[in-house]
Amino acid sequence: MNTCDDLRSGVLDAYDFATRYGVLAQTGNGRQYTIMVPILCPDQQPILDQALAGEVRETTFRGGKRLIGNGLEKTPWNDYYLSPGTYRTEEPASDCYWERSDANGNIIDNNSSQSHRR
Repeated sequence: MNTCDDLRSGVLDAYDFATRYGVLAQTGNGRQYTIMVPILCPDQQPILDQALAGEVRETTFRGGKRLIGNGLEKTPWNDYYLSPGTYRTEEPASDCYWERSDANGNIIDNNSSQSHRR
């Protein structure tokens, strides 16, 4: 029931469900969630369907390094790649740093935010 509550509240989204919870690859508890959602929280079936189809995009960033993908990665939905696009925070950002680098790791551009909206 905690998983159903997390799906309803938005704490758990389709991206997390597909990747961290193993629904897309049907690993770990992924198979159990695939069976559980239609029974315990059928109202959350659309999130399960998105996770199973791989139609997910990371919308919540919990820190760590990400690479902007070019759409050719074998698994662009994993925790290492980030889809190209424009991102904004819902809350003021603090201690946030980004950089663009070339294939050799040389920094092309970078910036950091200190408690302001991006």
